[in-house]
Amino acid sequence: TCLPLPAAPSCQPLPLSRHFPFSSLPYLSSSARDALQFSTISGTLPSLLVVEDETDARDLIAFALRQAGAQVKATASVQEALESFCEKKPDAIVSDLGMPVEDGFVLIRKVRELEAKNGTRTPAIALTAYAQDVDRVRCLASGFNMHIPKPIDPNALVLAVSNLLELPL
Repeated sequence: TCLPLPAAPSCQPLPLSRHFPFSSLPYLSSSARDALQFSTISGTLPSLLVVEDETDARDLIAFALRQAGAQVKATASVQEALESFCEKKPDAIVSDLGMPVEDGFVLIRKVRELEAKNGTRTPAIALTAYAQDVDRVRCLASGFNMHIPKPIDPNALVLAVSNLLELPL
């Protein structure tokens, strides 16, 4: 059984322009793309479930992971994420914590409850503006495997997913 955790404080992601010039980012240069490409021994690329309520942040995260070769399903809420998770189990979850209605802690609790029935455990990364040690400990205790503070560095996120899934780059 899951022990109830205190409610997560609400956090607002840093706003990005809706017309963010993704193509001008230095991490998208051809040498960076070549260096940060997911690969696997089996030849299949990782499928990732991204959960972020803020449109610009969700687009940036999904874009960076797709540039590295991942198959990304991006969702805006816990409900959408759970529907997607049940439809097709991803290799990993990358989720914001501070979302309206239900937060990332609710998501990971529900995912872990679903997985307990069949003995699986999907690796999960928590994204949050809260970066103190107590926040990291709370994320790990709630069922996430990693805690990455915002603002997100796309290269660091790609490396974190690669390490979490034990994929060579």
